[in-house]
Amino acid sequence: MPKEKYLIPVEWSDYKQYRLTHIVYLHAFAIAGNKIIPSNYNFVSNQLNIKEVNKRMNSIKIFDWSSEGTLKYLKGASGSKLLAEDIIASVEK
Repeated sequence: MPKEKYLIPVEWSDYKQYRLTHIVYLHAFAIAGNKIIPSNYNFVSNQLNIKEVNKRMNSIKIFDWSSEGTLKYLKGASGSKLLAEDIIASVEK
């Protein structure tokens, strides 16, 4: 199951009140994950540093995922890319 479901379960479960499961947002998480996972992966031992990934993913709680929040106007691939950049920036702090 996606990590987001455990970090912010209400937002993940309520499609009408929150936008977390909308395609633009899921695409943004895929883009961000494509950057975050390799930077926390040990290719020599072939293992993901899951503790570090979990610690960093806690930062996604800072976003307002509500349908009426600041992210409600994100649309399409460009919106996904912008959100992915914000997610990556928050995770890398």
